[in-house]
Amino acid sequence: MFIAPQLSLSLLALAALSLAVACAPAAPPVAPVPSPVPTRPGAAQPVPNATVTPVSATAVPAVAGALRYTLADTSEARYRVREQLVGLSLPNDAVGSTNSVKGTLTLDGNGAVDPAGSKLTVDLRTLKSDARGRDGFIQQETLETRKFPHAEFVLRAIRGLPLPVPSSGTADLEISGDLTVHGVTKSVVWKAAAQFAENQVKGQAKTTFTWSDFGMQKPVFAQRVFSVEDTAGLELDFVFNKG
Repeated sequence: MFIAPQLSLSLLALAALSLAVACAPAAPPVAPVPSPVPTRPGAAQPVPNATVTPVSATAVPAVAGALRYTLADTSEARYRVREQLVGLSLPNDAVGSTNSVKGTLTLDGNGAVDPAGSKLTVDLRTLKSDARGRDGFIQQETLETRKFPHAEFVLRAIRGLPLPVPSSGTADLEISGDLTVHGVTKSVVWKAAAQFAENQVKGQAKTTFTWSDFGMQKPVFAQRVFSVEDTAGLELDFVFNKG
């Protein structure tokens, strides 16, 4: 049978095209496009496949566990009063001291003072100076130790304390709390210089007060005393042992 040349060429081209289509690799499947989520007008549009990176807050260093310190028997409390003696041109410091000081200092897990476990007590009846007459007058007429035998200081905060508490070095501290003397309680601030050692903190703290702050009359120790200043000082040489 005779086939025209043009028809033969067309059949050959069609056969070649069919073979190419059959051998071509399959196209990858097309992922479905998610339907848009309806939002209120003006609301922020969601970002498809967005990766959220959590932002961590700045960590606050904490001291593990509470710390308790006990005041050693070698600690000493003092008062210091500037007096002007009759017949002398220069003033004199009247100083009375005692080792009858007891107390504890407790820091919580974050290094803050725990007032419930931080109190110092001084037995004012044991204060002694270089003059027996002065001691009797201070105790009977000024402090009235028969009614108010003790002074108490409740610690509430310590500024400048390194955390965690170091085992060496020094620091200047500011200790605030409530001081009770002569039945009157006042908030006071002590300036202290501390020295750190293994399981121990020692140093000296100082503050001042006026007699009227605690409802006391300014003392006149004896006839040889011309005058006494309105402001007096309190000092504490402290040794705190851990435990």
